[in-house]
Amino acid sequence: RSTNDGTSFSTIAANGVNGITESGAWVTPYKLNPINPDTIYVGMRNIWRAFDAKSAAVNAVSFVQVSNFGGTSTIRDIGIARSYTDVIYVSRNGGSNFYRTANGNAANPTWTDLESNLPANGTPNDIEVHPTNPNKV
Repeated sequence: RSTNDGTSFSTIAANGVNGITESGAWVTPYKLNPINPDTIYVGMRNIWRAFDAKSAAVNAVSFVQVSNFGGTSTIRDIGIARSYTDVIYVSRNGGSNFYRTANGNAANPTWTDLESNLPANGTPNDIEVHPTNPNKV
């Protein structure tokens, strides 16, 4: 995160930083809530969320794990519905690889495995949620 227009940056999220206890992919996805940029989601092996991404000091951002996917697969992408930010989609590298929650801002979001709904085998590389219908990706 930068607090000086990009002149310098500090690590906000990584294994062992601000409560995160697992590693992510080489290109780890970070997504800000499109309505409230103080909320950030980070995809490691699971989804980690902080409600104080902007307001806390860089070394005091409070990440909590909000999924429990299991295994060693890492997160590939995160899609947050702008029309209803509780709806979040996640793709993972390998194994069951496409999930959705309708209560992503709750203390313990419930995740549904949507892999059987995909039109083909493989992992979604990029998730875009319809701008007004959170049930369309």
